[in-house]
Amino acid sequence: MAIFVNCFCLERTNQLSLLPDKDLVDLCPPIEPYQVTKNQIESAIFYWEYQTMEPISLIFAALTAGAVAAAKDTAEQGVKDTYQGLKTLIKRKFANDPLAQAMVEAKPEDIKKDEGLLKDKIVEAGVDKDNEITKLAQDLLDKLQEQPGGQQIITQNISLDTDRIFRAWQERLRGAMGQWQKTQGDEGSWLRGAALAEAEEQLKQRPEDISQSEQDFIKRSLQERERIKQAEAARRRREIRTAWRIAAGSLVALVVSTGSGLMAWQKTQQAELNLANARGFSSLSLSDKGKELDTFVEAIKAGKTLQKQHKYDTEVTNEELPEFTSSVISVNFSPDGRTLVSGSWESIKLWNVETGEEIRTLQGHDGWVYSLNFSPDGKTLVSGSWENIKLWNVETGEEIRTLQGHDGWVHSLNFSPDGKTLVSGSDDNTIKLWNVETGELIRTLKGHDSTVLSVNFSPDGKTLVSGSDDGTIKLWNVEKGQEIRTLKGHDGWVHSLNFSPDGKTLVSGSQDGTIKLWNVETGELIRTLKGHDSYVLSVNFSPDGKTLVSVAGYDKTIKLWNVEKGQEIRTLKGHDSYVLSVNFSPDGKTLVSGSQDGTIKLWNVEKGQEIRTLKGNDDNVADDYVTSVNFSPDGKTLVSGSDDKTIKLWNVETGELIRTLQGHDSDVWSVNFSPDGKTLVSGSGDGTIKLWNVETGQEIRTLQGHDSYVTSVNFSPDGKTLVSGSVDGTIKLWNVETGQEIRTLQGHDDYVRSVNFSPDGKTLVSGSGDNTIKLWNVETGEEIRTLKGNDSSVYSVNFSPDGKTLVSGSYDGTIKLWNGSTGKEIRTLKGHDSTVYSVNFSPDGKTLVSGSYDGTIKLWNGSTGKEIRTLKGHDSPVWSLNFSPNGKTLVSGSRYNTIKLWNVETGEEIRTLREHDDC
Repeated sequence: MAIFVNCFCLERTNQLSLLPDKDLVDLCPPIEPYQVTKNQIESAIFYWEYQTMEPISLIFAALTAGAVAAAKDTAEQGVKDTYQGLKTLIKRKFANDPLAQAMVEAKPEDIKKDEGLLKDKIVEAGVDKDNEITKLAQDLLDKLQEQPGGQQIITQNISLDTDRIFRAWQERLRGAMGQWQKTQGDEGSWLRGAALAEAEEQLKQRPEDISQSEQDFIKRSLQERERIKQAEAARRRREIRTAWRIAAGSLVALVVSTGSGLMAWQKTQQAELNLANARGFSSLSLSDKGKELDTFVEAIKAGKTLQKQHKYDTEVTNEELPEFTSSVISVNFSPDGRTLVSGSWESIKLWNVETGEEIRTLQGHDGWVYSLNFSPDGKTLVSGSWENIKLWNVETGEEIRTLQGHDGWVHSLNFSPDGKTLVSGSDDNTIKLWNVETGELIRTLKGHDSTVLSVNFSPDGKTLVSGSDDGTIKLWNVEKGQEIRTLKGHDGWVHSLNFSPDGKTLVSGSQDGTIKLWNVETGELIRTLKGHDSYVLSVNFSPDGKTLVSVAGYDKTIKLWNVEKGQEIRTLKGHDSYVLSVNFSPDGKTLVSGSQDGTIKLWNVEKGQEIRTLKGNDDNVADDYVTSVNFSPDGKTLVSGSDDKTIKLWNVETGELIRTLQGHDSDVWSVNFSPDGKTLVSGSGDGTIKLWNVETGQEIRTLQGHDSYVTSVNFSPDGKTLVSGSVDGTIKLWNVETGQEIRTLQGHDDYVRSVNFSPDGKTLVSGSGDNTIKLWNVETGEEIRTLKGNDSSVYSVNFSPDGKTLVSGSYDGTIKLWNGSTGKEIRTLKGHDSTVYSVNFSPDGKTLVSGSYDGTIKLWNGSTGKEIRTLKGHDSPVWSLNFSPNGKTLVSGSRYNTIKLWNVETGEEIRTLREHDDC
């Protein structure tokens, strides 16, 4: 397979985009030829196909139409054989996936129902299908068209499928509209990327089925896209250059030639091109602050995205592709060494060095905070981002003023030694001097042919040094603004520059992987230090000038050097991704480093040991959910389960974390205390159930038996029996003492999302994706009755405290109350704008609570069904809700690993708990 060399650049918006422009090719270093496996290419193509929803919809149309046709006596043998071949192929490709196995044997209506789930499974698997499935699906449809009545079968199934997709899309649209309204039209809540492209197409195809308010939302999103497109066009060249200069913009190349043409990925604008007709460059957009990059990585789990840069032969596996918006781009100590500042995407954080605790977060920038520095007296902080510089009061955290004048990213900022002047370097190729007190521009220095990446004052404040991606270093007279001399010697951009404390020596770090020491007076090169395996991003002298510290891109290391000898002292390792910034404390005893892994580390310089790790610059990307929350029977402890695979115990009164339980290999879907409060049970996406000792936090045993995710687990009222529900469609009863399975209950046609015992422990209730609720006899395992009335999946079911009433929450946004004895529906409660994930009665049975995808919690009168109040505070879907045993407090779990405690009587939020981290 021939490999064509070109490059991807990671832009400010964290999109992987191809650079076809010939005039931009020189911005990207050449790449040595390397091998990309066919599996990787096909997996990536498959993900692209999923985004367009064309070939996969074709597969499901073929499955549904084929199932109908093959069942007919008049069906031709060729149709039956091809349909069987398609099923066999899918079964082989997804041999370990029970959902896929069930799908190929399902009835047409079941296939439609689970289509979305299987699509997700397909994307997760990253299957190497070599287009076999698509080809066979198309062959089946072709055969059907040739058969009498075949076209009618196809049309019926595709039209039904299209309508289902439309309804599902409309539900997502309404959720997005709700979020937009909640944020009062915040620009970040407009439709974007693939979501906007889909909405635009639906608006063209079915305007009569889309309300006026929905149409207005789509049209305004389109207008916003056009505005952004025009603004980005002007910035594109600068941002591409910028990407190459930060570690987050490290080279990613994957342009492949096959006999039928070139496959590659460009920007989102070209996503509508049909893959089958692609000749030349098509595209895959990974937007929305890098989140789709995670999906891409998941889609090619088995494959490796190879990254190479000129002169380096470094492989980067998919585990090394980071959550870019969590990256800590810049870190610095205050002059007294007591405070630390870190910069990330749109946020700045101040930390207490001694305790490691966060002091406060400063927000105001609209993008990466590339540069941060304290004034010499430590009272003022300066930060640089896109086209502006901000000055902040360190004590209060308030913004003092914004300086504007640069036409691009501000990469470097420094105060003069007397604190009266500020210098800034930008990708508009200029250096600017500012009056700190007034914020006025003093002068602009021009001379570099490209972006200015680093600027610094000499210790006496009379000289300036600047480094650029034109590969040069320039010394300037501050008073006159004139260039003194240009230093040349690096083979790539110069990213970092610093004077020695005595001002006689200059150190520079470059893209060429070297560190150079220069004589400031003569401009001569003293020596070159080599040792890093990638480009050098940051270099600094220790306060005594005897030691140097440096960090590089790919190698994730920090190196200490002896300045006099030019020898490496030691290498510090500990970060899981690129180290982007490093600095000495004022006393020279401590180092601080910021990394793309989202962490800040403090190091003992003398010993080379890590002191502590600070986490906190991940507010924009912590995308884990608290999936389940519950109070202990005495109400003093809270348990939470998250899709970060952990379980956490909390002190309800103080909100402090007691301990974290780890052991599951996947998301924790459900957690519950035993009636005596001594044992915990957890159900996970790894298919297992675990029992834990609450006091010690130790695992007691693991129960295995389900073939897929365990979505719900609960103890019987006497604590002797466990019930579990799973995506495999079964319910299992377990002996708590022995861990042995008692029996399996089967009857649902889809996944079981919720299971609960009645207060007397004699009856079980289950809610399923088949839209039904079932009641079961616990002793015999027999089904008592099925409750029907929901139009879509049932996500949550619970008994009232007296066992006479049932409540259910559904995908259709409704809550239903049922008579537990007769199975008849009592009433339907409406008020949520989207899926109801969790419903529960208060301990006295008088109040109902519901949590929804719309981000709200609602309290209802259990007798009348009237809404009491709506609790707002979560920014994302509310997954789990529970009352405290006394009914006075409510706990809710949501996205971003947020847990909230609420006062039931007043509806006021008591506190927010947040400690889960992605493991």
